[in-house]
Amino acid sequence: MAAQTAQVRKVAFLVENGFSEADYADAVSILEKDGWFTRIIGPGGQSVRGWKGGAWGNVFAVSGGIEDITVGDYGLLVIPGGRRSVEKLKLQPGLTPRLQAFLASKRPVIVYNHAVELLLGGAEIVNGRAVAGPEELAIDIRTVGGEWTEASSAASGDLLTLSSRNPAFNKEIRSFLKKLTVQEGPAGEKDLRAGDKQNKAA
Repeated sequence: MAAQTAQVRKVAFLVENGFSEADYADAVSILEKDGWFTRIIGPGGQSVRGWKGGAWGNVFAVSGGIEDITVGDYGLLVIPGGRRSVEKLKLQPGLTPRLQAFLASKRPVIVYNHAVELLLGGAEIVNGRAVAGPEELAIDIRTVGGEWTEASSAASGDLLTLSSRNPAFNKEIRSFLKKLTVQEGPAGEKDLRAGDKQNKAA
């Protein structure tokens, strides 16, 4: 992979109170080891609390709100699962346009478990994409044009969805990101783009 700027190597974790600490820890362990700078984004407040082992978990500092998820600031977006977090995030009116803009920019997005539901509110977000998610969301995914798969992971373009409830996705995440390359954007800045045309439905 070509050398990347610090700006491109920043990853935003979008969470709310009750997000899955297991999903968060799974992604952080991989990304920080590979040189990504991680930031937690959460609507409102200066901290957010995770959910761990069936109870409230640790408290994490928040770096910014949804309005801070701008295409120019982050090279990767990760959304951990956790029903409590997902239900709260669904109430945020500006979330869907942000997700649409992020994917439209060809920057990668990684979504865990029930957080897949956040992708179903906007036109074209999952249309034509293979999506791994809880079976209870299969009909909703197909309704908006996605292709639900019972596999534990699915990489489709710049979107990687992960549905296992016992996450250990080192291989899947590294394989997904390895297919990305840095290209020169139209305005001269470095951009993270999908470099492998074969990275379609899993």
